[in-house]
Amino acid sequence: MADSYYELIDQGIDHFVFDLDGGAAINSAGISISIELIEKTKRLGSQLAFCCASKTIAKAFRIMGLLHNSSVDDSRAQAEQVLSL
Repeated sequence: MADSYYELIDQGIDHFVFDLDGGAAINSAGISISIELIEKTKRLGSQLAFCCASKTIAKAFRIMGLLHNSSVDDSRAQAEQVLSL
């Protein structure tokens, strides 16, 4: 996920939707990568949204305060709307 993100950043892409469909939970490595991407996005003045997350993942993001600079949306269409894509 991070490698693809950095490749797109290098191409000038600045709005990102990460589809988490199919993942029931997230481990510490996944949280760490998510934090890295959120922080990089914030520094660049870009926007990032996650979509289709399980209730467990969405709750983990809320508890850890990861939604101050990103969002977790129910669908890809909703995430794209939040990012004005």
